[in-house]
Amino acid sequence: MGPYRTDNGTGLGYPNAGLTRPFNIAKFSELFFIAAEAAVKGAATKAVTGAYANDGTARGLINIIRARAGKWRFDNNGNVAKVQDNSAAMIAATPAAIDIDYILAERSREYFGEGYRWYDLIRTQRWSALASTYQICGAAVGDHTIQTVTRGIQPFHYLRPIPQGELDALQSQAAEKTAYQNPGYQ
Repeated sequence: MGPYRTDNGTGLGYPNAGLTRPFNIAKFSELFFIAAEAAVKGAATKAVTGAYANDGTARGLINIIRARAGKWRFDNNGNVAKVQDNSAAMIAATPAAIDIDYILAERSREYFGEGYRWYDLIRTQRWSALASTYQICGAAVGDHTIQTVTRGIQPFHYLRPIPQGELDALQSQAAEKTAYQNPGYQ
């Protein structure tokens, strides 16, 4: 039975019935990233014993994620099962000192392409420090000359502007609408 339910007797069903397909509401790695970030910021975390060495430090919590990422079960390119354990090498490559920048980099690797990076940089107030400059090759076809691009990230950029359509829909005076907009976007 799919999301279009037909179990109401003789009717046509409910086209907007509750979705029956499962979906993720939390990820295994997210819990460890939160705990590691808390440990970096000075919170005491309880050590979790298990298959991996975790002493409750940010490094121990990150190593749980890295050890899991080092285990391969399938080869996508060959479309065959593949069992390979690189977890020891992944743990050994983890630096001894973990800071918030390393956690953010590890999060970007874990959630690549999922759209969390900007929110993580804003939440931790690291956007300007980590993304104000970047390097890219030239714009012309075949131009591989590295160019450094500098962005002028201002403090008000940490908030997004309220859309003009939302401001226009407010039943308020012009001065109140202006005050409603986030600072820097008036």
